[in-house]
Amino acid sequence: MCDYLLPFLLAFRPRHAACCVPDVVAWWRPYAVVALLAMSLGVLSHSLAVTITIAHLPPSATPADVERIREWLGAGLASRTLFLPFRLAVECGLSAMLLLGFSRAFVGRAAGRFRGFFVLSLAASIFPLLGRCAGIIRASIASGNAALSLQPPFSAFDLFPAVTDYRVILLLTSINLFTLWYVGSVTLGLAVLCRCRSWKAFLVAVAAWTVSTAFSITVLLLLRNAFQFRL
Repeated sequence: MCDYLLPFLLAFRPRHAACCVPDVVAWWRPYAVVALLAMSLGVLSHSLAVTITIAHLPPSATPADVERIREWLGAGLASRTLFLPFRLAVECGLSAMLLLGFSRAFVGRAAGRFRGFFVLSLAASIFPLLGRCAGIIRASIASGNAALSLQPPFSAFDLFPAVTDYRVILLLTSINLFTLWYVGSVTLGLAVLCRCRSWKAFLVAVAAWTVSTAFSITVLLLLRNAFQFRL
């Protein structure tokens, strides 16, 4: 049962979860929990995401354009939802390789095996989901500009709301309360896996997060340019 609860333990009892990570027998158990949560959030937030997307359309968009985009987003819901588990596995695998690589660089060969880092990455994938859940709640109850985004609350963007550059916005929104929560919890897990001091584990966690965030921002920029609506 501890395997299934590992993502929640890492979020709310990180020290206990850190000790459980090396003892996880089946990695697919925490993976199944997080995958189901990701798929459920995707379905539950679909209507809100469609509303926000339409609200960001330019004034030149006609009612026919709005209806076409609404239908396109609705038609792709099933495929996007079914793709989420595969995407999650790939992202966690890449995250585990980053953590392992930086651990070998900072700690040495005592860093441990890939499997432990993969399990830790699976459990840590709960934090983006918690951030998205908070974003959904904020967008549901807020008004004005705050209601037009599913980004997590309590981000650096809240300190600089006048920023308009999309690249800077992505960077600022990625630095939020859930990021700090992620880094702190992963640091504890790494300290156990690598048998190292907390400051070394912290450096590994920050370095891995920085590289993965830079990669994610680059991908989002490319997708934004490739799939922007021609209105």
